[in-house]
Amino acid sequence: MRRKLSLLMLCAVLLLSLPQPSARALGSAEDLIRIGLYYGDEALPSANLQNVTGAGAGYQVGWFDGNDIFNNLGFLPEVYLTMTPDTSCQVQLDQQFFSYDEARLIADQYGTDAFVAYDGGFRVRIGNFSSYYDAADYAAMYGGYAIESSLSGYTIRETNTGEFLFEFDLGGASLAVRPVIDLFVENEGAETWFKGRKYYGSFEYTRSGSVLTVANVVSMEEYVRGVVPYEMSPSWPLEALKTQAVCARTYAYANLHKHSRQGFDLCNTTECQVYFGTNAATELTDRAVAETAGQVITYNGELIDAVYYASNGGASENSENVWYNALPYLRAVRDDFEALTNTAYTDWSYELTLSDITNILRDRGNSISGSIVHAYATYTDAGNMSCLTFLDASGKKFEYEGERARSVFNVDGYRINVRSQRFIFEDKHHMRIQSNAEITNVSAGSGAAPGGAQYGTALVAASRVLTAGGLQMGGIRYPASAPILTADGIENAEIVTTISGASGFSANTAPTEPGRISAASLKIPASCSGTFVIRGSGNGHNVGLSQYGAKAMAEQGYTYQQIIPYYYTGVLIDTMQ
Repeated sequence: MRRKLSLLMLCAVLLLSLPQPSARALGSAEDLIRIGLYYGDEALPSANLQNVTGAGAGYQVGWFDGNDIFNNLGFLPEVYLTMTPDTSCQVQLDQQFFSYDEARLIADQYGTDAFVAYDGGFRVRIGNFSSYYDAADYAAMYGGYAIESSLSGYTIRETNTGEFLFEFDLGGASLAVRPVIDLFVENEGAETWFKGRKYYGSFEYTRSGSVLTVANVVSMEEYVRGVVPYEMSPSWPLEALKTQAVCARTYAYANLHKHSRQGFDLCNTTECQVYFGTNAATELTDRAVAETAGQVITYNGELIDAVYYASNGGASENSENVWYNALPYLRAVRDDFEALTNTAYTDWSYELTLSDITNILRDRGNSISGSIVHAYATYTDAGNMSCLTFLDASGKKFEYEGERARSVFNVDGYRINVRSQRFIFEDKHHMRIQSNAEITNVSAGSGAAPGGAQYGTALVAASRVLTAGGLQMGGIRYPASAPILTADGIENAEIVTTISGASGFSANTAPTEPGRISAASLKIPASCSGTFVIRGSGNGHNVGLSQYGAKAMAEQGYTYQQIIPYYYTGVLIDTMQ
């Protein structure tokens, strides 16, 4: 049963029913962002809300105009609301009212079956009829006329009782609902429960037939507060969390309207950024957002595409080698920091045969003649996967480059999960690659070497060293020789030091750069044994920021102002105006 509002409550409601000067309290019009929560195949036939504050709170109902200004129509004191498409017929009184509260006073005179509606003006409607004819039978009793359900209308009910509270139909405009903490205070900071998660801001419902697309409308800063604790562990160091906050904010600004055709700006999944509201937020994650408020990453005065991933396994990658055209700030970076923290993605490996590869490629929709008879990989200068090539019995070539090379084997039923771009694909019995690393810190040893030099030792300085025996930790010292990668394959290069102390390699190693191992110019093997191994480290696409790398750098005392330009080449940290 709907309770009659007291005179004091009515006065307060009248104030809230007027257009509110504080409608931008959630942020300026430029700062508001719509996040799709349920849409497409996951659109909902009904959507429930619960005001977090509880008794004494409620919701303003209305819509956002083209300037993202919330147009407040009225106040509903109920804590629990259910929104649905309009599917019922009612009796509508002839009179049109100036305000929600004026209409509410009249509706209360008709009992609990009467409620307020808005269709460009305020109306009083009565009943919930399954057909127009049933509504027409009652119309004369109430002195009104029957109306049918609307294909562009929305109904708000009290969740527990099903009582009709409000209907909205403004010719296709989306319905908006905004929580109120208290009748006499600002709404900023109000939270709402929706499907087990708490959110700041308003909710916007866009009807598509019999289902609703649900979007959360929040300020940019409130949005970032709901991203950081889900894209990065809230227990990580503050400087890492600040790094995540600046990246998340930059990504959001740079990708606004990515989902505009679906009625919102960004989604809440890894397709955009994970956004699950405030449940996991902590004092530390909120502090990271507050202390970087408005800060974004730019290159030559333009927002960058601040992409990130969990772990690169030792080196990030150039954007053009994974996705798209070369971007000057998305350059490959050798990453020795990840080795300083536990990433949980340090060692994964699989084994498969030509028969497995044939079946996987067929599952991918490839038309293969006979079977796959040969396979090989090429690598980038950074030592990450560049391209996988497969040949069938007719000589037809199937190539998977960049990110497609990472995902090609990840087919249901084969239990293979190639996690990152940093992996090797090699013939098990004819390995070309044993290491992707740099040899540094050559030091004198004992024993004479040709040319008056001495054998020495070397430090392989990389976060992860890919060897024939699997992934090894960086910092392994190799006595006398070390496996290095050359255009001719692997050689156990003798490490020597001259009598004068200058260090170098023996002549037969011929590295492409002094001291650097490159996988980019490996010779294509003439044949294969039929069994292949996949070994790798890291987790993600390897372009841009490593989240575990940021954690490791923060643990070493680096600030977010130092972490960000380490992973994004030539960038600045600016503040949005």
